[in-house]
Amino acid sequence: MVHAVPVPPARTNFETWSVLKQVWREDAAMLAAWQSGATGFPLVDAGMRQLWATGWMQQSVRMVCAAFLTEYLSISWVRGRSAAHLPLAS
Repeated sequence: MVHAVPVPPARTNFETWSVLKQVWREDAAMLAAWQSGATGFPLVDAGMRQLWATGWMQQSVRMVCAAFLTEYLSISWVRGRSAAHLPLAS
């Protein structure tokens, strides 16, 4: 009964997705605290301090720091990328 399976639309209406309606905060103080490793959350702070000290961050810690920035602080990942790109070794 393959002919009875509904066919999904070829295009998705992205305007209806709630993730695209995300309102990002423009909090320069929190972005600076995140970047310098002074958020008060030990794992995030240790990861950001390691990044600045060595130019490297382990992938799992990198995901935690990125998720903290976007989900907890509600700061766009684009701003985080530009803030954290400078110390990267590779």
